[in-house]
Amino acid sequence: MSSPITRAFIRTREGTIHYVTAGAGDPVLLLHQTPRSWDEYRDVIPLLAENFSVIAMDTLGFGDSEKPSTPSSVEGYGRAVIAFLDALGIERTSIVSCCRERPASMRRGEGSPRSGHRSTSWRSVLMARI
Repeated sequence: MSSPITRAFIRTREGTIHYVTAGAGDPVLLLHQTPRSWDEYRDVIPLLAENFSVIAMDTLGFGDSEKPSTPSSVEGYGRAVIAFLDALGIERTSIVSCCRERPASMRRGEGSPRSGHRSTSWRSVLMARI
């Protein structure tokens, strides 16, 4: 039985972010490509939701998320992802990304509050069923 995908919005210090969730278990954050949205993971979410709490956000300025108040940058992207995780109260998560630059941007955005206390697990998630 597949887990329903639930849509939500959350206000962060960087702006209002649209996201979807499904499943239960350890959190896995899905980061989409630019200029896409969470929807690029629509077919993957039910598969991951069998074992994980899946969260897919729309990057600020894309999908249904608010447009950022400052020009986009790699550091700004990182700050927004960290602010999103902070707003959800997530201290530790696995990250699935279509490109290597997304996790690197999180490291560059670590100048935000609490970033020194974050314990983020960077691991690959193999999806053999896809």
